[in-house]
Amino acid sequence: MREIPPIENDWLQVKMKIQAIQNQLHLKGTPSIPAVLQEMLVYGEDHRFSLHCGYDIRALLRAAYRTIRGHPQGGSTIAQQLARVVTGRFDRSIYRKLRELRLAVRITESFPREQIPALYLMVAYFGWRMNGLVQAYHRLNLTPIGLSDEQAAGLIARLKYPEPRISPERRTRQIAKRTAHILKLRSNLGMANSICTGSAVSGFQRAFRTHFVVIQCYMKLHEDGLHGVLMSTLRRSLSLAALVLVTALRHHQSWAKNSGVIPTWI
Repeated sequence: MREIPPIENDWLQVKMKIQAIQNQLHLKGTPSIPAVLQEMLVYGEDHRFSLHCGYDIRALLRAAYRTIRGHPQGGSTIAQQLARVVTGRFDRSIYRKLRELRLAVRITESFPREQIPALYLMVAYFGWRMNGLVQAYHRLNLTPIGLSDEQAAGLIARLKYPEPRISPERRTRQIAKRTAHILKLRSNLGMANSICTGSAVSGFQRAFRTHFVVIQCYMKLHEDGLHGVLMSTLRRSLSLAALVLVTALRHHQSWAKNSGVIPTWI
């Protein structure tokens, strides 16, 4: 199986680009990023944002399981999406995904966590002529001052359903439905819990690195061209692995709650 190449060169480039975005945020004349917009981003894209080290194991397992079942679903955190945009790599490759995970961890370790949503919004793609929040404000005739909850949720909805130049009725409905879903999530979940301590995050990394082994097993079988019975067995194995890991996560959650190491997961 092909080895995943080192990410040092990628990381240096990613770090420089993110630092440039940080500088842009502080430039005079750059529109502000309201707290409500950053909150909607967390609700809609990464509601365990404050409780992971850059990637969300539960979201990854859910996405992998549903993709294998024929219902593709994303499981990327805000840090992963930021890594994807600044590297410009959007190919559907397990190697790209694993590299993205490692970059997301570096981003989360190297930049203040509370800045990551704003950094991503500055470069995120919202649709035609909406590369970044500044262009999105302009095209949608929005201003950061007095941005309503619904307007903020509508902006975040366009991350999943980018708005084309001429939006067909189907895309308009998708954006409206996604907007309502994000507002409902906000109502149901409330704002994310306080940020984990470094030791707690390191504990999560050590406890759940198993998911890399599961993914690499799938990669090996796929590359060897094994299908039929073996692929069916693999699907069942992945489902079982997901169940085992989720059970382990629940036990860890119970332990964490009782020991006071980290807040209860959302």
